[in-house]
Amino acid sequence: MMYNIIKKYCENENTNGLFLIDMPTGFGKTYSVLKYISDACNEEKNAKRKYFFITPLKKNLPVNELKKFFDETLKTKNFSEKVLVIKSNVEMVMENYPKIVDSIPDDIKKTPEYEKLSSKLFFLKKYSHNSQMREIYEESEYNFRIKIEPAFRKMLMKKLSGEFRKNKKSKLYAVKTDKKWQWLGKLYPTVFTDDYQIYFMSMDKFITRNSTIVEPSYM
Repeated sequence: MMYNIIKKYCENENTNGLFLIDMPTGFGKTYSVLKYISDACNEEKNAKRKYFFITPLKKNLPVNELKKFFDETLKTKNFSEKVLVIKSNVEMVMENYPKIVDSIPDDIKKTPEYEKLSSKLFFLKKYSHNSQMREIYEESEYNFRIKIEPAFRKMLMKKLSGEFRKNKKSKLYAVKTDKKWQWLGKLYPTVFTDDYQIYFMSMDKFITRNSTIVEPSYM
């Protein structure tokens, strides 16, 4: 029943866009929403629609639960093509950097912005679980978040604009196909924000600007 209510509301174009389901925990709200998203996004008529799942706590993002619906309908490949978890830029770098560090070209690694980023990441990883260094660690993490990562990202934007004349389409094509830049899309998956249909994020991320690097940040 909950599924049918959600489906009817979302497919009624005459609504004002606001729908409050004031039901206690255990009534299947999340389950029904995820099932609807899974069904709807795989219908041709909804190919251009975007779906956002936002929650106050990022740990409550039910990404794996949505994947189960895709698995059940044998559309697992569609899941990776359609779903993007939008994290903070710092989270993306700290999580993805170890996977792509060997792919970063030398001209990037020689920049002072990269050297500071790499050095600070090494420090944060080394002392992340050291309780005696907690105060210094937190200060370093704050500095990384406020200054070092933004400076690195700004440098990348400048280099891309220098090579591709501020043309978003050509930048995206380079990140997708040029070995020199492919690592960038793996470090910052939000580069390809436009390519996805379903977005998971915390409320904090939703109310801050989204940086794709290939274009100016936007709300």
